[in-house]
Amino acid sequence: MPLATTTTLPVRKKRQETEKLENSLPDVFPPQIKSSLVWDGRSLATSYDWNYVLTSSDLAEIDSALRRFKGLEISLGHITEKTFPLPNLHSTLREILKEVHLGHGFKVIRGVPVDNYTREENIIIYAGLSSHVAPIRGRQDHQFNRKPADVVLAHIKDLSSTLQSNQISAPAYTSDKQVFHTDVGDLIALFSLGEAAEGGQSYLSSSWHVYNELAATRPDLIRVLSEIWVVEEFGKRGKTHSLRPLLYHQAATKKSSERLIIQYARRYFTGYWGLPRSPDIPPITEAQAEALDALHFTAEKYAASLDFHKGDIQFVNNLSILHARNGFRDSEEKQRHLRRPIDMPRKEETYLHITKLHPSFAAQVKGVDFSKPIPSDIFKEIHKAITKYGVVKFPKTGLDDAGHVAFAAHFGELDDVTPYTKLGKKHRLPFVELFDISNLLDDGSIAPLDSHRAAMNKGNSLFHVDSSFNPRRAGYSLLRAHTLPPPGTGGATEYADTRAAFEDLPDDLKRELKERDYVACHSLYHSRKTAAPEALPGLNPEEHFMSRKRHRLIQRHEPSGRMNLYVASHIHHIEGVSDQKSRELIETLYKHACDPKYVVSIEVGGSPSVFTPLNMWTENTDLILWDNTCVMHRATGGTFEGRYVRDMRRATVHDSSSYAWGLNEQSNDRMGYP
Repeated sequence: MPLATTTTLPVRKKRQETEKLENSLPDVFPPQIKSSLVWDGRSLATSYDWNYVLTSSDLAEIDSALRRFKGLEISLGHITEKTFPLPNLHSTLREILKEVHLGHGFKVIRGVPVDNYTREENIIIYAGLSSHVAPIRGRQDHQFNRKPADVVLAHIKDLSSTLQSNQISAPAYTSDKQVFHTDVGDLIALFSLGEAAEGGQSYLSSSWHVYNELAATRPDLIRVLSEIWVVEEFGKRGKTHSLRPLLYHQAATKKSSERLIIQYARRYFTGYWGLPRSPDIPPITEAQAEALDALHFTAEKYAASLDFHKGDIQFVNNLSILHARNGFRDSEEKQRHLRRPIDMPRKEETYLHITKLHPSFAAQVKGVDFSKPIPSDIFKEIHKAITKYGVVKFPKTGLDDAGHVAFAAHFGELDDVTPYTKLGKKHRLPFVELFDISNLLDDGSIAPLDSHRAAMNKGNSLFHVDSSFNPRRAGYSLLRAHTLPPPGTGGATEYADTRAAFEDLPDDLKRELKERDYVACHSLYHSRKTAAPEALPGLNPEEHFMSRKRHRLIQRHEPSGRMNLYVASHIHHIEGVSDQKSRELIETLYKHACDPKYVVSIEVGGSPSVFTPLNMWTENTDLILWDNTCVMHRATGGTFEGRYVRDMRRATVHDSSSYAWGLNEQSNDRMGYP
């Protein structure tokens, strides 16, 4: 078996003597997880046959598909299940995919006669079979022979005899053992073109079983693994590092079962030969070192050993399985040679790098070049992201006011401040399409705490949606940081997922809401007077002539098809029920939707060169896009008020869904500030 450097015992002893180790799990992590993906490799072979041996009819079908693809005379990048048809074997390969994702997490196809084919033909067969299991191939590298390229196939073999050590970036390209780790991607497919003369055994271990063992015996290490780590990026995309946990947990929902992911490789924390760890990244802590060792040794304890023969294709669920390898020795006659693509099980191709900020919604999106005209296919991907996540954060856009307005206009018809200026309110920004979301007076000075402006801004501290107090509500909002307050002085923006909030309501309450189809009345004055009664003395918001903008309390979010609670601090009354029932229902639904489990907070952090989490405003020109028809938001305030500038600017897109006008007359009147 492969072995790591044994630091666990002395480190643990030292930590037990000098630290008070946690004896409880983090709140969201279960004491145990149950699934067919939890297994003990020491006995797995007695209950599970992980090999599928290709039959003679399978091999004939594969050979026919190969000949058909070659006859098309197209590039290898066009290998798909359509260009490599397997009418009979296809169903078996789909069952293998099901086993990989929902069964034990791995399967081996055995018996590809690699010696009967050329190097290129083996690649075609490999990619062709894989395309029926997982149709999207992930990028392995961004260059080939030091030139830019999208490399989707890697050769896993010993290169130490032909390259200098400073040219080798990972133990996979040596004959050394590899400790337990994961790769990138959802699913890994390894194709064996040759066996070593000695050694090179493959080991797989259930990361879910590893979790159960550590949760029962070392809950403190579960806590360490679930915290933010500084992960070496080796200069990829111009970054030295990223920040993320190594352990993720997703609670069960009505649509999906409980899930767990352990994503790590030791070299990202130690460096390796040609890719040393960046000197400006802090070393890992003793607790983190012990956690890495615990992952390896626990995985080793419960690992299954697989014979990996020439012609085998090993499909592994990279999200639930850790893998390792023994050291090996090649000879002139026998050399270990594997090929690996990283496969993605879904067909939706993406151009963007998306990172979730919350278990149920909100994401950060990178990959958009705001300095150039944005292609239509990128906008399609952004629309997919906002439909799925409801909140999308774009860091460091570089947009100015004009660029902000132009970008927002791609999402629909823009609202503007004209109705407010007609009421006498001055506008200090250069575009009427930009709303002034700041703590500044018209002359650009900071609003004193006792000013009318500061009092009216207090309403923004309540969770709300934009423009529900107008006959036509807001669809998307795009908030850009122009000037952020200093870190540690507040100024966060929080978002609440009202789709998930609806889905988690008790069944009897959901049934009542659907059957009664309640209509709620919205008023800007109501939220402002709730937050700052002194700002509107003598005004009864419910009696104001513009205070009955009517919208249904529950609605179907049309882009996603999910039901949604359309609640906000602007709601002052529900029609058709008593005042007491109205107050109780508003309070129940609003409080439920604002529960912390549905909320993500975007804090104001330091420079992105410092180790800051993704969910932070870190630079002026950061921009957040959200969908008001499925998300509430608020500004949290802070000690910056009256002292430091917080200048945020928002473009607002009119809603164009069938719910856009609610039950209001489709007119042009819009609410102004009092």
